[in-house]
Amino acid sequence: MQVFKMFFKVLNRYKGQMIMYMCIFCSLLTIFIKSNSGSKANEYADEKCKFAVFDYDGSTASKALISYLEGTNVRVDKKDGIKDEKISMQNALYNRDADVILRIPEGFEEKLVSGEAAGLIDAITIPGTKNSMLIESDLDGFINMTGMYIKAGYDMATATERACTALAETAEVSLPDGENVSKHSNLYTFFSYLGWVMVCMIITGITLVLQVFERKELKDRIECSSYNFLNFNKEVVLGMAATGALICGVFLTVSLILLNGQIFSEKGGMYILNMLCYAAVCMAIAFLISKLTAKKEVVSMIANVVSLGMAFLCGIFVPVDFLSDGVIKIAHFLPAYWYNQAAINIDFHLDEKAGSIFSAMGIQILFAIAILIAGMVADRRKRA
Repeated sequence: MQVFKMFFKVLNRYKGQMIMYMCIFCSLLTIFIKSNSGSKANEYADEKCKFAVFDYDGSTASKALISYLEGTNVRVDKKDGIKDEKISMQNALYNRDADVILRIPEGFEEKLVSGEAAGLIDAITIPGTKNSMLIESDLDGFINMTGMYIKAGYDMATATERACTALAETAEVSLPDGENVSKHSNLYTFFSYLGWVMVCMIITGITLVLQVFERKELKDRIECSSYNFLNFNKEVVLGMAATGALICGVFLTVSLILLNGQIFSEKGGMYILNMLCYAAVCMAIAFLISKLTAKKEVVSMIANVVSLGMAFLCGIFVPVDFLSDGVIKIAHFLPAYWYNQAAINIDFHLDEKAGSIFSAMGIQILFAIAILIAGMVADRRKRA
């Protein structure tokens, strides 16, 4: 097992880059998992701003408007010292005692009935801030909705009541097939980003070792020795497999620490199986690169180009839902796409789409075989 031992001696020289990628991966995952754990099921909440109001109309419409704004924002009591004076309002806005100050002029209700109320209310705020846009949106919504009910023949009290009820309605968001929208689990987050970092680690590790065995002086010495050619290749393959298994073992250990044992589940077992299939693809890619270039300086660059390219095109860094149809068609020819598709189905549709999951894993194995054959062809042409 001399070649096998030498494989790991050489690998030990290049472990620094692999450890670097692992540290980056663990740091990112720690941040993502903590942020996911801290979020609630309902992640969206209306933004509320503090507003003060001076009502010079005192009508049914103005009171209904103020009541509506109190339900969507936070009203500041004028007892806090805010007056309808320029200096007072500027001080209130500067000190953030209020985000917006409204002035409802006399005759607001009459203008609302005649359809001329748009832009009638003064909204004093800091220009360009989100609060000014939020309050203007609420004002426009109330005025437009109330105006529609008035045109339909309702009296002012009924029109404002129905307008407030309509504006309070919320929509339930669902996927096209009717399934509820939900966030991915921490298991998916971990194994999805694994599709990026595993390529980097295996290429920077295994490719550099294989390049050493491709050096002419070393190959000539091995061929002149009594060491059997079959045994040499067998031990090299065994070294690659052991390295891949070691990297997978490190990732599983990290998952136990970060995910508190969530890996011990049916989903966890499927994620592990998917990871092993993808590891075979990564080792095949490392083998191909070692046959295409003998320069160790470019290996890290190739690893980053391959890993980041697949991560952005295949739904790892950018969700598949945000990718164009053209990009998705291209992604079908990349193994990371099928790895990520299997991960998504494991997370959301483990029971319903078990066949699709195993099909995606099988496609990954076919990619590994095809890339391995390409590497062997490249090696044969180089020897010719």
